[in-house]
Parts: sequence; structure tokens; C-alpha cells
Amino acid sequence: MILKNNFYTILAQEKTENGLNCRLKLNSNHSIFEGHFPSNPVTPGVVEMEMVKEMVGDFLGRSAQLKKMSSCKLLAILNPIEHPEISIVIECSTTEDGFLKVNAQLHSTELVFMKMTAFYL
Repeated sequence: MILKNNFYTILAQEKTENGLNCRLKLNSNHSIFEGHFPSNPVTPGVVEMEMVKEMVGDFLGRSAQLKKMSSCKLLAILNPIEHPEISIVIECSTTEDGFLKVNAQLHSTELVFMKMTAFYL
């Protein structure tokens, strides 16, 4: 895991029948924010996608490999100072061709930061 226990820590994680509900604490002092941006930290979209991938790996019990991204909507800026804790909700299903279809959402209590649909091996 690239980001787990460094960029974020898991505060709570609940496996459901079809996915995961996770509560994460973000590290606002992580070095990524030195360049993205020092006075107003913004979590890059690719980092948000990597967090989902790592959570999918937790659900599977092994590393997950992204095969296709069918949609990804970055809906709000994720500033770790304004929103130090976020939730990730992941719903999974298996496709006929053996891929794991994942619908994921990153949110706080008042904002949705990202929604995505992707396929993993």
C-alpha cells in the first residue's frame, strides 16, 4: 500500500456484503502538499483514485489492478485541513468477464469529493 498509514490512516472499516464503508483521517502534513499547494492544500485526483484502489485491495484481501475507468467525477476540492476526516463507500459486483466493477464515492458529511466507476482484476 502506497498511501495507507502515511497519507491516510483508517479510523473505521466495515465490510458489507458488496463492498466497504471506510472512515479515513488524512495527513495534512504529507509531503505531497508541499507542491500541491503549500498555503492551500489540495488532494490530487489521482491520489483520491489510489485511495479507492487500496480500499478495493482491502476488500479483496490482495492487491487490486485497475483495468478500466469508465467514469470519474471530481466534484469538490478535498482540502485535508478543512476536511481532515472523510468516508469512502465502495460497492462491488463481478462482471460476466470476471472483472470487479467498483462504484466508489469519497465524501464528508456535507460534500461529495469524487464519484467513480472502475473495473479491477
